[in-house]
Amino acid sequence: MWSFVKRVLVSALGTFIGLGLLALVLVGIVAGISSSEDEPVDLGNTPHILSIDLSSGIAERNESDPVLDLISDSKNQPLGIYQWSLLLKNAAKDPNISGLWLNCGNYSGGWAQAREFRELLKNFKTSGKPIYAHSFLYSEAGLYIASASNVVSINPKGMVEFNGMASQIIMYKGLLDKMGIDVQVFKVGQFKGAVEPFINEELSEPNRAQINQYLSELYKTQIQDMALSRGRDFEEFWALAMSGNTPFPEQARQHGLVDTLEYEDQAKKHFQSQLKGSKDQPEITASDYWKSFDHYHYSADKIVILYADGDIVMGKGSSDQIGDESFVKEIRDLAQNESIKAVVLRINSPGGSSFASDLIAHELAELKRKKPLIVSFSNVSASGGYYISCMADSIFAQPNSITGSIGVFALIPNSSKLYKETLGLSYETVELGQESVIIRPDKPLSPGQQALMQQSVDRIYGDFTQRVSKGRNIPLDSILAWAQGRVYAGTDALQLGLIDGFGGLDRSILSAQRMAKLKDFQIQEYPVKKSVLELLIEGEMNSSVQSYMWSKLGLDADVLKDATSVQHLFGIQSRLPWSMPN
Repeated sequence: MWSFVKRVLVSALGTFIGLGLLALVLVGIVAGISSSEDEPVDLGNTPHILSIDLSSGIAERNESDPVLDLISDSKNQPLGIYQWSLLLKNAAKDPNISGLWLNCGNYSGGWAQAREFRELLKNFKTSGKPIYAHSFLYSEAGLYIASASNVVSINPKGMVEFNGMASQIIMYKGLLDKMGIDVQVFKVGQFKGAVEPFINEELSEPNRAQINQYLSELYKTQIQDMALSRGRDFEEFWALAMSGNTPFPEQARQHGLVDTLEYEDQAKKHFQSQLKGSKDQPEITASDYWKSFDHYHYSADKIVILYADGDIVMGKGSSDQIGDESFVKEIRDLAQNESIKAVVLRINSPGGSSFASDLIAHELAELKRKKPLIVSFSNVSASGGYYISCMADSIFAQPNSITGSIGVFALIPNSSKLYKETLGLSYETVELGQESVIIRPDKPLSPGQQALMQQSVDRIYGDFTQRVSKGRNIPLDSILAWAQGRVYAGTDALQLGLIDGFGGLDRSILSAQRMAKLKDFQIQEYPVKKSVLELLIEGEMNSSVQSYMWSKLGLDADVLKDATSVQHLFGIQSRLPWSMPN
């Protein structure tokens, strides 16, 4: 039955995707035929300015691909956070890089990724080389990243967003009511807010309270970081943000959010005057600079970064999901490979299928018996995402990572009104056994079936809390007291013992190196990334291609991703509400 609802929700997407698919396949074929290895870039002995453009965001993994390069308007396909780390470390010691020009004003990616990148900028600054940020406008997150620069510059006619943080949640109940669908909910945890969009038209007070709590913690991290970098008082910046009264460049400069008001050509002349060496130094983009140095160190001993990015689903999944079947195979291969001495599991996932999460968690526990397993949280590692991580040797996150949500729910649609009153359909079955048909689209669950569903949810919640208790060495009573499906910021997670410390991917790699007692090692990244052309041939569309197509059609990629993700929410889930703060 849900397949019918799914078709109603996403049928509009099918037309747009289908129209673009043929063109993309043709482009992919051309790219596959004509692409060759990237030519290395030689900087000679000429000082350069490293130019970084974050308008495409910060990816978990390197998104460079011949097809994307051809169809995208930008030459700056997102590098992965590990690639950014290598690039900025090399630039800091490279005599041919004299400074960093940063365009991050319209950055719209995740907050924890923003902080991790910001820490990389701060480390770069210790080299004594200046960072100059300039943009026409600054989003909240863009301003946060820019605040780590030596100079923050803005166009005199631009705009500044410094007005707090919000979490936006789409409530589906009204739509479902119109369609004649009633959602039967089974859950454990007072705060498991993922079910609310299907049963309420407004957020419950407990859910609103928990969202307010973690938003406050996320924003405190941002304001503290900015105030420290800008030499300002936390309370001053907090009050300023809460007032939302600094949208114009003059106000932003008056309150210390930016340093100068100037057009881009003026800003570049100003920056050039601050650099050591010859004037009018050429710029080199991050993607070109990546080709200028050797970043693939070889060693017989390997540390693997294993990326778990996306919703957790049963089966193989897609390139943008964590499918238990394919992911378990990856884990087993890594466990058996004797050259791999440690694994860093990099998680950016709101969770998903409880059954898939359990299968993955079991396999990770088996891997941990053979070699160190360190976990690094990105923007979010909650519910099923936390479930698969909690047995690791160590867990590191950013203060503004989102985690917790230790709870379980199940959604079962009841479409009796849709079938009988709206569509005029009757549904007949011949049943051998009292409960031979557990779910019928034209009837609600029977009392016995409801009891069975709740028992299933309770059992999985019990397994979840016990696994956390064992993995984190926390008494079960304590876990039960503050689990309840509640979502936490990294700052609260550290106090509760959900994580071991703050840090990004670099810190997790260092921890893995120490546990494995390695002096020399090589980093490898898994799963092996397929090209966009390979995915298209297999009938799958990469998320970067989807986002590009949707943007060209004037559609909001985030909203469409939320809508298409609904199809994975039915059944027993360990999942966070999918609408994230912005």
